[in-house]
Amino acid sequence: MIEEMQSPSFTESVVYIRDLLCCDSISIILSCNDPALCHPLLESASSGMGYNAESWLAIECVRATCDIVIQTGRIWWQRIRIGAEDSTPKDVVLILAPLIRPAGTLGVMLCIIHSQRSFGVSEYCLLDQQRAWLAERIEHILYNLRIARRLTSTTANPCTPPVASVESPLTLAGQDTLLSMVSHDLRLPLSVMKGYVGLLQSYGLAAIDIAPTEMMSAQCQQTYLTAIMEQVEHLEILIRDVLDISRAQVGQLLLHPAPIDIASLCQGVSQYMQSNMIQLQRGHCSLHYLLDSPLPPAWADEDRVRQILFNLIENAIKYSPDGGPIEILASTLPVSSPSWLPPAEHEQPGYISITIRDHGVGIASQQQYAVFQPFVRLQQPAVRDVAGTGLGLYISHVLVEAMHGSIVVQSGEGQGTSVTFTLPIAIPVPQQAATPLSNIVSTY
Repeated sequence: MIEEMQSPSFTESVVYIRDLLCCDSISIILSCNDPALCHPLLESASSGMGYNAESWLAIECVRATCDIVIQTGRIWWQRIRIGAEDSTPKDVVLILAPLIRPAGTLGVMLCIIHSQRSFGVSEYCLLDQQRAWLAERIEHILYNLRIARRLTSTTANPCTPPVASVESPLTLAGQDTLLSMVSHDLRLPLSVMKGYVGLLQSYGLAAIDIAPTEMMSAQCQQTYLTAIMEQVEHLEILIRDVLDISRAQVGQLLLHPAPIDIASLCQGVSQYMQSNMIQLQRGHCSLHYLLDSPLPPAWADEDRVRQILFNLIENAIKYSPDGGPIEILASTLPVSSPSWLPPAEHEQPGYISITIRDHGVGIASQQQYAVFQPFVRLQQPAVRDVAGTGLGLYISHVLVEAMHGSIVVQSGEGQGTSVTFTLPIAIPVPQQAATPLSNIVSTY
């Protein structure tokens, strides 16, 4: 397995295509037995490498069909029966599509369907669009692999022990880094929306010059429109996060601090997220909040605190694949001062502490140091299909510190995660106009 094809960003691409085509899973086989058709970059990959390809390569009829797909350059359909000797065999439908670039053939993409459903005309058109984009992405990965191997071979020193390959967290060293990292996350939703809109134009109820039998049903159109709206919302969040990062880098992140009711805000966000989970049928998580009563008002930007709560609760839901309770805890934290100061001089309002606690997969100790760095994703097989940009915790960290608070993570692998952040309690001072932050520092 090529390491980059196990990365969260590539896995997310495959998951998008899987959901787009409404199939159960996708496998990618990087292999071409015909030297005349083989892409020259395949020499960088071992024979039979790919993505979730091992089990299908062991089936002779699948290997034979892959050869036919590569020779013809066309999409093929195949039904096979699989199952162990001690279990009931099941029929599986395979849609095999060649991955072709101008320089040659890279391999085959398998769309696996475990039901009697077959692809319609619109799904085949969508598959044809997505396989071209996926082939380009794989070609880029293989090119980077070849460059890396050449650099390793030319710089290797026999006196120096090899350095273990680890996926180091990315930093915002400059605008080039930021743009290169988000380009994929911007392009993928746009590609999905373009595919769906194209299908609706060609096969929707308003389409002309097509047979009635090829026209989409109203239910299918509604499914596509819902998917388009989900991608629009994803883009809105991504663009907001990128803008926040850019403004934070140049000290232009704008806050509107004011006394806010933390209890009311937590309850409102909790109720919205619970309703949203039910509507989208996302797992079996339940939200509970336990708040000190009464809580004093916090001095913070209400919209930004709401953004932080959404980020943390969304993470808790995504990384709790088996469901379970997600708890929102809020309490006051007094601030201790030196006893030798006169009472009038050391009275301080203290802080409000807010904790989001889940019982999900948790975070391994060796990964916890990087959770507040940008574009860092949790590396665990149980949540490899979880979508996201790796910006949520980083943005939350920036916002909390900008409001003179702090944020920490407590977790253990398989033991759930608690993220706690603090906000200063409001003191009775006149409200001031919004002031841009200079280097993420402001006066209250």
